[in-house]
Amino acid sequence: MAFAVSAIARAEVYTHKHRPEISELALSDGRTLKDAKILSDTAYTVTVASEGKIQPVDKKLLPAKLLAEWPIDEARGEKERSAERAKVQARADKLASDADKNAKIAEAMKAEEAQKNAAYAAKTEAEWKASEAKFYSGIDALARSRNGALIEGVASSYGNLYVLVRNVTDGSVDFDWPALRVTPLIYKGEHQLAGQIVMRGQTENVTIPAKSARVFRLKLTSQMESKSLRWVDRPEVYPVKQLYRQRNSWDMRDEYQVERNGPPPNDDEVTNALLRATRPFVVAPLRK
Repeated sequence: MAFAVSAIARAEVYTHKHRPEISELALSDGRTLKDAKILSDTAYTVTVASEGKIQPVDKKLLPAKLLAEWPIDEARGEKERSAERAKVQARADKLASDADKNAKIAEAMKAEEAQKNAAYAAKTEAEWKASEAKFYSGIDALARSRNGALIEGVASSYGNLYVLVRNVTDGSVDFDWPALRVTPLIYKGEHQLAGQIVMRGQTENVTIPAKSARVFRLKLTSQMESKSLRWVDRPEVYPVKQLYRQRNSWDMRDEYQVERNGPPPNDDEVTNALLRATRPFVVAPLRK
């Protein structure tokens, strides 16, 4: 019973407005709409169907009788304008928000691109400098070498010389050790080496493969300690590092009997010691 009363109350409140069908609707602007039917309205217009077309018509153009049934509603108009302004403002706010978001995204992308470009430029410059350094290093090494054989360090151990020689070319080269001249620690002048050359137990094996290094042991006929070494036809002077063994470590103490009675140093020990040795003094600069 309560449901029925509620339904009746709603029917009384929400009544449908009469939608007349007019054979000829004469508007105050001079137009005549035939077979017209008012479908709906807004605060200031009515929607009219006429001859298969649907169009809005300003309520001020309606005849007085129809205008009384479909009056202009200022309060409704204000609500519609407020709603429209709210929609416009919402669209404007969204556009502003989107623009701000897009600007931030564009700024972030620009910063990221700048960072990538800077990183790429730094990487390219570093690679170029490394390539240039490698190139000039190769040129310097070749210029400091003798026929491609570059001496990287010399050591003396109780008369025997250990020479670390690197081949800086793309082909094999021979270590022309008889062309070396040695300056003794005690005696005056330079001396040509005489004796045997040993490489891992083999004698007269002087070939160095491409882009590799070998340690040559010059087993001299005399126990002459050496001060420096150089090629007979080059100005570079290679200081000789004095190596003495004591308890399996290199130092500067004279342990002659220990060294003479013990095994000679191996290639790895000599190589490590020579690579820490002072580089040769170059008389004239190779390049500016």
